Amino acid sequence: MKQSNLTLHWTIVSQPGRAVKTIIDMGKIPCTLVEVDIFRRDQRKKDYLEMYPVGKIPVFRDGEFTVG
Repeated sequence: MKQSNLTLHWTIVSQPGRAVKTIIDMGKIPCTLVEVDIFRRDQRKKDYLEMYPVGKIPVFRDGEFTVG
């Protein structure tokens, strides 16, 4: 079975981000957390927009598969 490499790009300021993180925590799902600093506008930087062009938070990734 393929080992997934789940990553959540989130911020505590985002209610949807908190909701996704809560589900991950409750389900004890192994996941790498990446804090997005919206006050530094990290969600508008080139690297973030290449990953998710919409520039919204949260973004959930499994390898190259991205859901926002």
